[in-house]
Amino acid sequence: MPEMPWETVTSRAAALDLPQRRTIVVVPHPDDETLLAGGLITRQAGRGVQVIIVAVTDGEAAYPTWPAPGLGRTRRCEQDKALHMLDVPHGSTIRLHLPDGSVADHERELTDTLSDLIEPDDLIVAPWVHDWHPDHEACGRAATAASGTQPVTLIGSLFWAYHRVDPVAYPELDVRRLDLTEPELNRRFNALDAHRSQLQSSLHQPILSPQLFEHLGEHAEHFVVAS
Repeated sequence: MPEMPWETVTSRAAALDLPQRRTIVVVPHPDDETLLAGGLITRQAGRGVQVIIVAVTDGEAAYPTWPAPGLGRTRRCEQDKALHMLDVPHGSTIRLHLPDGSVADHERELTDTLSDLIEPDDLIVAPWVHDWHPDHEACGRAATAASGTQPVTLIGSLFWAYHRVDPVAYPELDVRRLDLTEPELNRRFNALDAHRSQLQSSLHQPILSPQLFEHLGEHAEHFVVAS
């Protein structure tokens, strides 16, 4: 567990200057669009900015005893509902169907896909490269590599890092704060509620315990600005 609470870092974060430009959000699993950047997504959509969701996996490996094809279908539907709650138009999601839990084995493929998609001046939102979960970190590395070929803005989103990564290990961390309005907070909570398979289960311990997403009660999201 982190020795220094992330609140110590986020409490002194400067405001994020969110560019009003086409936004590409790299999402490792269904529910990460909400957990990592739900407020940012609904902010950009509300400003009339084109938001493209790159859904990297279908999240089919979340529960070992739930057959993968069925779970994948369920989670895709949940993600579609969540994105609707965040005001992302239908047809804005690019699904790659890479294997849940093994994105690192397909990192070159993901990098190439992102390189082909990214255009100059885009805003790229991807998991921070140290966000602990291997799929998150692989997505972050792929986005970093692809963004290096274009003049774009890249910011890293946080989820597992809040619980598993000690910010003391990264003294040069440049964290920025995106303050959210009440309607944006409500949209994010409604989007999270769409992911029922991760919040409640009669057969498994739910993936998302209340402790894991308690930071969603904050009136801000935080991002790491790429150096």
